[in-house]
Amino acid sequence: MKEIIPYDLFPTYDKNIKGEWGSNTFHVAHIFHKQFKSKVATTGSDDLQVWIKKVKDIMTDLKKKGLARALDKIELMAKEEFQLKFPEGELVRNVNDIFVLFQNNDWYNQNIERNRNYLHMLQYGIFRVGNDDWARTLEREWMDEHQVIYDDVKNKQKKGCILKLIMSRASDTIGKRFGETSRRCLDEIIVVRKNSKRKTDNTITEAKCFNGFHMGYLIRKKPKPSVNDFTDNDKVLPSMFVDDYVDKLVCHSKEMNISIQNLICIIEKRWNKDSQKGKFV
Repeated sequence: MKEIIPYDLFPTYDKNIKGEWGSNTFHVAHIFHKQFKSKVATTGSDDLQVWIKKVKDIMTDLKKKGLARALDKIELMAKEEFQLKFPEGELVRNVNDIFVLFQNNDWYNQNIERNRNYLHMLQYGIFRVGNDDWARTLEREWMDEHQVIYDDVKNKQKKGCILKLIMSRASDTIGKRFGETSRRCLDEIIVVRKNSKRKTDNTITEAKCFNGFHMGYLIRKKPKPSVNDFTDNDKVLPSMFVDDYVDKLVCHSKEMNISIQNLICIIEKRWNKDSQKGKFV
């Protein structure tokens, strides 16, 4: 017979586990740790500390498994559903290939609407109801293994603590990785929450994008003036051009598997060869 646990038994983060939490939840400790025979901690023992350590181990394990399962989902979706290919026509082979492909600004802009939707789905969509089957399946497997059910089974769409833990690290890690890739190599990033503190000025714009399932906000860089817009009297190249050149150089170098050591050697040779000091490659 399966044991009943509260929907919110486990917190999402370790910082929320304190002594009081251990006391309030010890009545279910015996379900997860067989050494506990009573639903009340023994006075003067280290029962609460053992229980808290056990919960933290459970949380870490669920987050680790969740991230692995989410990466499998991304790889499967990119290869089979989207059939993402490099410009040369080769199908992406793994998760690393997917991130490398999205570093290619030229590829991204060739079919920008389609690729925005791909990016949105890989970064955020797999965590939404309807595409989170990978997480709900893992939740069900884990709960069957430990012979537990939630105390409220009426609302099946409600996220329980196990599902939240499974998604927690995966959502943070994947969202951050795609966000950094977009910020570094593309001219825009996609976010799903409107932030009133986010600054928009003459270099950054924010616009609501997508409809229905694909709700989000597009943060874009405004087009920069060309280097040719500056006259010969301009003695210093503006820093924004330096940043732009460096970003593109790094992205292209990674795509071509050029190591940072080789890249530095190439730049030094070109720099020394060029008679005009400060000319950019």
